Amino acid sequence: MANEDLTARISDLGRSLDSIESVADLGRLRAEIAVLEEQVAAPDLWDDQENAQRVTSQLSFKQGEVDRLVGLRSRLEDAEVMLELAEEEGDADARAEVSRELEKLGGDVSALEVRTLLSGEYDPRDALMTIR
Repeated sequence: MANEDLTARISDLGRSLDSIESVADLGRLRAEIAVLEEQVAAPDLWDDQENAQRVTSQLSFKQGEVDRLVGLRSRLEDAEVMLELAEEEGDADARAEVSRELEKLGGDVSALEVRTLLSGEYDPRDALMTIR
């Protein structure tokens, strides 16, 4: 893949991540994590087992979402830096590595994009579909 194509792919993935981050609302997620962490730190949390499990489960889920988004953004930034270095040094192997990483990253971003678009109040529930 040519450098221009790789640069365009990085830009496309960046826009996709921007969109996902906007829908996911990282600021809100981080604020919710802070509230849940306060609840987890409460000494009486485990007095109510059901509530404790709900709180810790929510905390784990939200932390996972933030970690996933931050990790994807970091991988994209790393690929961009690697491409710049490969261009400066004329390193075809490094460009090929960037291309492979962008393919993997593209799949991960697409999967997260679908998850994000299908997220909502009723998502933990099963869906039934009839095909005729």
